[in-house]
Amino acid sequence: MQSFTLKSRSKFWPKCPLDWGVFTVTLVLMPTIYMHEMFTVRPTVWRNAPFFSNFVIYGGLFVFLNIVANFVGLVVTDTRVPDKVMSTVKQSPHWKYCDLCISYVPPRAWHCKVCKVCILKRDHHCLFAGCCVGHFNSRFFIMYLVYVCIGTLYCVISDSIFLINKVDLRFPSVVLKIGFPAFAYLSGVETFTNECFILLFIINLAAFIFVCVLLRFHVRIILNGQVTYDVKSSSSNYDYGKMENVKEVLGCRWYVAWAFPLVSSPLPRSGLEWDTSEEWKLKRQRVTEKSK
Repeated sequence: MQSFTLKSRSKFWPKCPLDWGVFTVTLVLMPTIYMHEMFTVRPTVWRNAPFFSNFVIYGGLFVFLNIVANFVGLVVTDTRVPDKVMSTVKQSPHWKYCDLCISYVPPRAWHCKVCKVCILKRDHHCLFAGCCVGHFNSRFFIMYLVYVCIGTLYCVISDSIFLINKVDLRFPSVVLKIGFPAFAYLSGVETFTNECFILLFIINLAAFIFVCVLLRFHVRIILNGQVTYDVKSSSSNYDYGKMENVKEVLGCRWYVAWAFPLVSSPLPRSGLEWDTSEEWKLKRQRVTEKSK
């Protein structure tokens, strides 16, 4: 099977103010939360469990490095339709015309009005990364969600224990502290430091819920061989079976691709040509018949 490697984008910074804002907040929160958990929460919560405390140090570092590295891979990987294949001549019956690019583009490629290019197997434009999720960076996106989900789950649990021991959470003052942290601080109900701890807990809880919902949705459509556009149009023209669908995202070495984004796992397709489900089944049948 032929495999295809990745290329990086030369201009990977966000293209609009909204992207810049969300992108910047994401960049600030990732190291801030990690440092808070490792150097503030962990020594307090796990001080009587040295073995687990050491496990959190190494496990936390592994999760954090995967979050950062997958985020970088998501941002810098070039997944647009290559300029060399853009043409006013239709190269395949499945190709379609893009009015904005004034060119024919491959099947499953869609134009992004923010990125201002056509993206191979475009899923959606990600505000957090300031770029589109497409054929070549879907692996990094889904693994970023997986590790953020793991990380925020731990944070919610450890922060809950930390806050129970650190902050007076009795009713009704807890409503003021969580719902109106600025007013709670200004009115002297709680200290500024403790309100910051509460705010980080709320951020982790919100991130965990949001990412879980997002991860569930994307795992489902990956297993079905779909992208977000296919869900909206109720299409399943590229469903090759769950195992093959996973390979289309995580690559030929899907079984180790989860460990770290630098682990090589080339994709089985270039993203330029896509067999429909029926075409793929016919090819598999021919291969099976020849092997008998």
